Amino acid sequence: MRLHPAAVLAVAEFGGRYGQARLNPDQVRAIRGQLAAGQPQRRIAQAFGVSQTVISSIATGRRWRAVK
Repeated sequence: MRLHPAAVLAVAEFGGRYGQARLNPDQVRAIRGQLAAGQPQRRIAQAFGVSQTVISSIATGRRWRAVK
């Protein structure tokens, strides 16, 4: 099944793809709070069981942009 490009973008903006997201919106908010407090991305990544790249994507708004 192929998705329309706009549908893919909408899913990617929320952060989860096809229901396979490892994080939920509450965790993303907690991650943003830790980033604001100055915690290192690597330490946050280890605590949440994701890669540092995922944390960086959240910090820069490439992922989970819709969660405030």
